[in-house]
Amino acid sequence: MCSTPPPPRPRALPRALPLALLLSSCGGWDEEAAAPEGFRATYQRLHECRPSAHPAAEFVITWLSPEGAEAWSKIKSGLAAEAAFPAGAVAVKAQYSDSSCATLSGYTVMEKLPAGTDAANGDWRWQYLDEDGACNNCALGASCSGCHTTPECVGFFCTQP
Repeated sequence: MCSTPPPPRPRALPRALPLALLLSSCGGWDEEAAAPEGFRATYQRLHECRPSAHPAAEFVITWLSPEGAEAWSKIKSGLAAEAAFPAGAVAVKAQYSDSSCATLSGYTVMEKLPAGTDAANGDWRWQYLDEDGACNNCALGASCSGCHTTPECVGFFCTQP
């Protein structure tokens, strides 16, 4: 069972609050790996608002840093076996409490680490930030890996095209 905290209470996070500020509140997270403040302008939006299989969100929109573009392209093309995310790739799953994705309730961020850093967890590190911007699992950066080993996931990356 994934140890991600239960879904946060629906409460809007101010849209102007930068994600970088949210991430900087998390001890142990390398700020260089955090999604930049303008990630929506520089990251690829992988899908529109949709119901989530993620245990901490009812609806989600997932964004992927440019480093992951080639792997995502292979997944979309049905070549998942050939998809490999490089170190430095960052995915941001914006979580919403409504079907129009208007009420932001938190974020899940996953960062691909250099090969061999944490092979048991696919060399990924996760963070869950609640609606107040507090990080609930910074000391447990691999706590989500159990759910990310299901057959639907590609190398611990579970977002589907």
